[in-house]
Amino acid sequence: MAWHHRMGRRGRVGQGLGLRLGLGLVLGLVSWAAMGSGVIMLLGKNVIDRDQITLGDIWSGLPESVAMENVAPAPAIGSHRIFSAIELDAIAAEHRVKWRSASPNDRAIIERTRLMITVPVTLRPLARGEIIRPTDLGYMRVKSEQVSGNVMTATEDLVGKAMRRSIGAAAMLGINDVEPAKLVLRNAPVTVRLRTQTLYLTLHAKALQDGALGDRIRVENPTSKQVIIGIVRGAGLVDVELP
Repeated sequence: MAWHHRMGRRGRVGQGLGLRLGLGLVLGLVSWAAMGSGVIMLLGKNVIDRDQITLGDIWSGLPESVAMENVAPAPAIGSHRIFSAIELDAIAAEHRVKWRSASPNDRAIIERTRLMITVPVTLRPLARGEIIRPTDLGYMRVKSEQVSGNVMTATEDLVGKAMRRSIGAAAMLGINDVEPAKLVLRNAPVTVRLRTQTLYLTLHAKALQDGALGDRIRVENPTSKQVIIGIVRGAGLVDVELP
């Protein structure tokens, strides 16, 4: 009985030790998972447009949830803050970031600028008269003060427009750079859809002026020479509604 009692006690001790080791292993895995498996690198210099400096502003390779942790208030707009190697080591230790300075000269410079905005830019040179397609546009983050009042910031306002002048790649587009694409050209044949309350028919006519989508233009019936006004609804397509 004594032998069995000692074995039971030793078993409980072993079981407790196993639980502690298991718990330690789990905590270690959780800690490792929290930091992510990517390589954590000091960014050196970064530009932000927020009120707070985060871990992700200083190091790359952090999980998103960790990168969003606040570190310190951001400097005033137009100013910067420098973190020394000692400060960086302290921040890393406090937030359990697996990084240590390699040199006393390591530092992070955080500059605060005005609001950064995303604007569409050309991915390739575009010629005058060319119709802008979705694949012709990309995006770029720029300081708000670099964007003048006539720069177009919405892609949907550019796609389908025609270039008023030639422009190079990686350029922002302004209101004066584009115009509605001409879907009907002067003296070109068009299809006219005539509608009344009781009648619907189509006929071929000649456009007497250029027209973009939604423009009201004059068209001429080549047989009767009658001139009527219609609305451009598509490429070479004009709608006319009669009483």
